[in-house]
Amino acid sequence: EYKILVSESIKEYFDSADADEVIRGIQEMRCKPYHPEVVKRAISLSLDEGPRERELVSRLLTCLHPTPLEDDDVSKGFEVLLDSLDDLSIDIPDAKVCDIYI
Repeated sequence: EYKILVSESIKEYFDSADADEVIRGIQEMRCKPYHPEVVKRAISLSLDEGPRERELVSRLLTCLHPTPLEDDDVSKGFEVLLDSLDDLSIDIPDAKVCDIYI
């Protein structure tokens, strides 16, 4: 359920660009063990979109750190994302190309 809520929140962020709303949502969910999933979901969803969404995710991650996402959350999120890069590149062929920017 957390993953679905995070995905919906990020998709809504793509429309509104309201990082404060995403932060409030993450804090209200109170699921610290899943914070790395926010990083993974945000980046993977942006890879399926365009340059605007990728830039928005970059800004979002900046706003999310260091609160509510701590260093370890961000680091683990990138690790999980990079571990799933082969699977992502099946659905999103440009994922490996975008890996250069990560």
